[in-house]
Amino acid sequence: MSDPEGLYSALGCEKKSIRLLNFHGPKESDTFRCTLNVHPLDDAPPFIAVSYVWGAPEPSHKIAVNEVTFQIHNCISEQKKYSTKLPQYFWIDAICINQDDNSERGHQVGLMKDIFPTAHLVIAWIGLEEGNIGLFFDYLRGLKHTARRERNHYIRSQKRKFTFKDAKWFVSRPYWSRIWIVQEFTLARELWVLCGSSAISWASLQQFRPFGISQQTNLGFKHLSKQEHHYSIEKHVESCRELSKLRRSWQTDPKRLSFTDKEPGFGARPRLTRLLAFSKDYHCSDPRDRVYGLLGLTETEGEDRISADYDITPFQLYHRVMFHLKQQGQNCHSQVFRERLAQGLQICGHDDLPASNFIYEAEASRYVRKLFTTESNIWRDQFLHDITEHIELEESPDDPKKLHG
Repeated sequence: MSDPEGLYSALGCEKKSIRLLNFHGPKESDTFRCTLNVHPLDDAPPFIAVSYVWGAPEPSHKIAVNEVTFQIHNCISEQKKYSTKLPQYFWIDAICINQDDNSERGHQVGLMKDIFPTAHLVIAWIGLEEGNIGLFFDYLRGLKHTARRERNHYIRSQKRKFTFKDAKWFVSRPYWSRIWIVQEFTLARELWVLCGSSAISWASLQQFRPFGISQQTNLGFKHLSKQEHHYSIEKHVESCRELSKLRRSWQTDPKRLSFTDKEPGFGARPRLTRLLAFSKDYHCSDPRDRVYGLLGLTETEGEDRISADYDITPFQLYHRVMFHLKQQGQNCHSQVFRERLAQGLQICGHDDLPASNFIYEAEASRYVRKLFTTESNIWRDQFLHDITEHIELEESPDDPKKLHG
């Protein structure tokens, strides 16, 4: 998308500034009208951040942003049904970030670790409603407010109003396998899950076993592998469980390593290696986002932090990640890990590697290697092998691998 009519004013990359959509009054005909303005993040009005699946094939609504027409998901119109007291400002990345400006994209991705915790509310838009998902949400809300001694009676009386198929449908939505939702879902201060016209809070959602720690509300998931082969959704259930565990560990005391002793979590600041392993089955349209989508959760701060740079190739990003992990003392020597990272960045085969000319920057143990290029496929293969094995190139006149500027 280009910048129509100068819609995007410059965002100072040295400042923590974001753009917010301000919706004006009720919907007129088929179009919402709103303005897009820049706000300092630390002085922004209360706003709602929307977490959703890009390019989902579902109906959408038109909005006029500074008189420029966009298409947005139904989540905006649906949430406005709930309360006029909710903020009228929204942060939606597809509109609030100039997607044609790589520098701005990288800068705003780096701010997501601040945007989602700052938001007054984060809406996780799952998609349009199907089946009896509304009754399923009602059941979970009721369970949350039911005294423990009365829960068995409540479960027996309410469970028949929806089927296991509804619960299975919910955990199988594409939303739960999108790489970006890992940090969006985790960092939200206040979280609602919105499915069509039905909404549920994070507190109530935790009554559902895949998202909580309750042994009581399993709805057939507890013994899924033995009794429910027909649905074959073990992977979806485990993904939701791990994602929720990450969110809970983040919300607890940052000094604690996990939220329970019996079920070790990720820790308040999980390492990138752990996050990459956790998210190996998540999806993204840009392979570089497999790394960039997790940066807001990593433990590294300051100059050593990997920055989101959309001007480099996945191949170059692979080497930046490997070098960064080595500098941080993280274990990235595993062949499984290296292959998993290469697969995630889609650079497994030589045919997928960049053209023969490429630039890689690295630091040796005693000095900074000079930038260099290579045009030899044989040298390229040797170079890739050496870097991934973390072989230091010593400054020795007898070393045949010594690089000359």
